[in-house]
Amino acid sequence: MNQTQPNKPKMRIVFVGTFGVGKTSLIQQYCNEEFHESPVAIEKINKEDKRKKNVFDIEMVDSMGVEKDDPNNYFYFQKCHGCALVFDRTSQESFDALQQLYTNIKKYGSQDMSLILIGNKSDDSVVVQNGIAQQFATEHSMRYFALTAKQHSQVVESIEYLVDLIYKNYYKENKSCYIV
Repeated sequence: MNQTQPNKPKMRIVFVGTFGVGKTSLIQQYCNEEFHESPVAIEKINKEDKRKKNVFDIEMVDSMGVEKDDPNNYFYFQKCHGCALVFDRTSQESFDALQQLYTNIKKYGSQDMSLILIGNKSDDSVVVQNGIAQQFATEHSMRYFALTAKQHSQVVESIEYLVDLIYKNYYKENKSCYIV
């Protein structure tokens, strides 16, 4: 905890989805305002977010697609305040994997974890239509964002929404929002 701002919330957000859906690109776009066609995988990155008189320390965790190779690996869901379920709109397979990922998050993550659904690569040849993705999001009480990691403003909008949701669910409700 930062000595100068004892009330500064520290949040952990995990980006979950099958390999190649763009989790790393989303994180790099939000944190560094950069997009790379073939990004180097990162496990986590920290960013300070300053908005509305609040300062947040955010740790963004990239699951790196381990869910496909080891569906029993729940390490990434632990001690997370928020989760972005990410799928590639050009891949039906990545969308089909969402239900199992969602089930595992609800089973092994915090019951207070805030969730959003991101359909990435919306600028490409789309296979998964917005209506189907929106239906999944509605059924699971999530907000859906159709975007491309190439556009900084779209990525910022989705992640800031999740940060605001975490803040509301944890900090404003006087629940712990500090990483242990």
